[in-house]
Formats: sequence, C-alpha cells, structure tokens
Amino acid sequence: MKHLKRCLISILLLTLITACGGGSSDQTIGQTPEEPATVAVLLSDATAEDYDHAYATITRVELLGDGGNQVIFSGEETVDLLALSDTVQLFAVDEDVEPGDYEKIRITASSLVLVVENDDGSTLETTVDLVANGKIDLNPRGPFAIAAGGIVFVSLDWDVNESLKLTETGSGRIIMRPVVFVDIGFEPVFKRGLVRVSGIVRELAPDLSYFRLCSLGDATQLIDRPLLNSLCLDVVVGENTGLFGDDGEPVMLVDLAAGDPVTVLGLIRRGVDEPDLMPIEDETGALPPTRFRLLAIVVEGGEPGTWSKHRGVLESAVDPLTGTFDFLSFGSDQSLADTRFAGQLYEETRIFSVSRFAGITEIDASELRAGDFARLDAVQVPAGDAADPEVLRIAIMLAKTPPAEPLVAIRGEILSIDLDTASLMLATPTLDRCVTTDDETRIFEVLVTGAAVETMSATLADLDVGSNAFVTGVEDSGCVAADLIIAEGQTLDDAA
Repeated sequence: MKHLKRCLISILLLTLITACGGGSSDQTIGQTPEEPATVAVLLSDATAEDYDHAYATITRVELLGDGGNQVIFSGEETVDLLALSDTVQLFAVDEDVEPGDYEKIRITASSLVLVVENDDGSTLETTVDLVANGKIDLNPRGPFAIAAGGIVFVSLDWDVNESLKLTETGSGRIIMRPVVFVDIGFEPVFKRGLVRVSGIVRELAPDLSYFRLCSLGDATQLIDRPLLNSLCLDVVVGENTGLFGDDGEPVMLVDLAAGDPVTVLGLIRRGVDEPDLMPIEDETGALPPTRFRLLAIVVEGGEPGTWSKHRGVLESAVDPLTGTFDFLSFGSDQSLADTRFAGQLYEETRIFSVSRFAGITEIDASELRAGDFARLDAVQVPAGDAADPEVLRIAIMLAKTPPAEPLVAIRGEILSIDLDTASLMLATPTLDRCVTTDDETRIFEVLVTGAAVETMSATLADLDVGSNAFVTGVEDSGCVAADLIIAEGQTLDDAA
C-alpha cells in the first residue's frame, strides 16, 4: 500500500498556517512562549441530492501528536451537515490548547442519520454504518506545530454526498467512507468563513462601527450551540453591511439597542488580524476585545424564527426598477410544498454567487437569471392584493447558476494508471472508462485501519491498481475529465 502525506476535511483551526492547500509542511503558530493556544473548529459541507438532512452526532475532536493527544471538544453535539452547504458553523473553541507538534486531527462520530422529507410531510430516516467505530483521522501534508499564544482555525469540509457514493453494498445498507477536506490556518478557507450567528446585542460602540453580540441564557444561544453560549463576538458593521428590522425593511445601526435579538451573517476572523476598535464600556468598565471578530454582511433584527430560510429557483430576472422577481420556493421552514412568491430586493440586500471550488463572490442583481437556484433569508409578508403571491423581503441571497455541462459521476475498479498521460482506466458496471486529470484535479485516498478511517490527499502515483474509486467530472472527448477522484486504499472485506 502506498502512502503519501495526507491532507483532508475542512477543519478550521484558528492558529495555524495552511496545512492543506499549499503551505509549508512544517508549521509554527503563535509567538508568546508560555501561553496556551486557542483553536477554533469550523464545520461545513456540500449538498447531497438524495437527502434533505444528514444529522451527525460528534462526540470528540482531538489533535494527535507524538507527545500525546490534545482534546479540542468532548461531549455530544448533533449537527445537520446538509444545512451547511452555503455557510460554515463554529463548532468548538478551545482557549487552553497545549502548544506542541501534531500530526493528525481525529473526529469521533457516534451516529449519522440521513433524512428524506416526503411531500406528504412524513420523513424517511436511514442510519448509516460507521466503520472503525466512527473514528476519522485527517492527515494534513506533514506535521504542524501550534505555538504558545496562537489563534488558529481548523476548517473541516465534510462531503456527505461523495462519502456515500464511494461505497455501495447492494444490500440496502449504507456504509460511509468519510470524505473530509481539511485546512489549518490563520483564516478560514471554505466558503470564506461565512457563518450565521444569533444572539443579543450587549453594547454598541460609541462610533457605531461595531457592536458586541452575546448569548443570553436560554433565550437565545449564540450560533445555536449550547456549549458555546458564553461566547461573545465583536460584530463590525461597514458601509456595505445590510441592516434590516424584524419587518424585513432596511434600518440603520442607530436603530439597534442593547438587548435586541439579532442574527448576523458574516465572515469570522481572528481579532488580532483586524484594526483596533474603539473600546466598549459597560458598568464594569472597558470590555476587552473578543478573540474572534465577525465582519457583518447582513444583520437581521428579531427573535430566531422571524426570518425564514427559503431554497428554490428564480422564475424571472430581477426588475431593475422595482427590485422584484418571481420565485418558486422548494419549501420553507413552515412548508414542504412548492410555493410561488414575489421576491423583493433592496439596495441593502447582499447577493452572492456560490461555487464549491470558486468560493463566494458578490454579484449585482442584474447578473441573476431565470433558472438560477438560490437560498435566501427573508421576512414573509402578505401582498397588497390578496390575489397576488406573498412577498419575500430579502436580506441576503446565495445564488448558484446551473453548470453549462452536467457533472458525470462514475464508480469502479482501477484497471491501469498511466503517469505519462496523467490518466487511468476505470472498470464501471457498464463499460471501461478513461479518466484524465490535470493540475486542478483533487485526488484523495481513504484507508480503513484498525484504529480509524484515515483520509489523505494523494497524487495519481499514490493510487493502486485494483482499488475502487469514485470519480466526478465532465465528458471530454470520450473520457471523463476529473475534478475529483476518491480511491479506497482498502476494501470492506479487508477491513472486516
């Protein structure tokens, strides 16, 4: 079995230099010699076309090194991975990480449940078999060192869709070989670190350049995470931040007050990397700046639930005079049925084009086209005329244009590998297919060991003839031009 330095899953460790996308193999973070480091873990995922939810119960996240293991999270938290297709979730923060050299990141999951929502309102649940007792080792490209006093993001991008397709049993069982991309660095990589957090405005800065967002007991929980409900973030508001009241209409920051509940979508960053802020004071005196800072894209006023989340398709382009368009919602938080709405955009509405590999790019409303898929946050209000569809007052829209060429997904056994032409032959159930690669192709290997499932980045030379592989790409001159290859380093029979 060939092995290579590995790089995987999208864990964002707030204190390191990039470990998975090009950085040096040995990394040191932080400068202060005797202080503990701070590590933040971020989770994200892509969509899965056959399921509506993927509930993963995570019990442990730890760093593995020669000097011992460092536990970043221990408990039991259930996350809907498929709800993180456009954003990331701040899963855990540990401000007392022992500095040292580490080699791997281990995630332990106790269960994964896939859910399909039927049109009649019923649901179908499938429990996935987790191999290696749910232990998943993510192997970056070489060891990394966390230095004292540092702040690092560990970003984990869990691709449920590709994980499920890698292994098929034909027996009705679903066995997951986890496909997780990892990055360790000073700044989030996946989805630019776009997070959604809810909480209570604690204080506003005198110059109205930012406010402090905190949880408040059981009323609201910051980031909807009980284990993080003592965390506060400084939320920076710029001239492009969209501010909206609980009625969905634009407001100004001066309209916010301490004690107001809000939800913020923004980019999470290390506070030490951002400009100094005017100090905030309360009855106890000046408040120290928070370790993490949120660069606000939109601020949505109101209690959780005021703003509904919709996914659907644009049925018309945006009217440049009124900012309106026709929108078919595939179901909101309240309904599973397709419903037509009149979408309403404002100058303050932020619109982004979302791509798995290109990331998130802001666009103008004039670039939206009929047929684009979109996810949006909106307040739903009645139309002026009862015969007209209800109106969605939109704060933020994340749009995806359908690809010009449909993606091809094939699975089979590797028959041969040609390093000279950077290609391989794959025996699929119907015919043999040639697969070509280039510098943009991502190649990963998944190994089942006695201790855990290990995922790592690889090259074509690291793959083995006879291994099973899953490939996605586009048709090109009779071959599949691959954008992703995931190979099994060991068969299920071998693992048993």
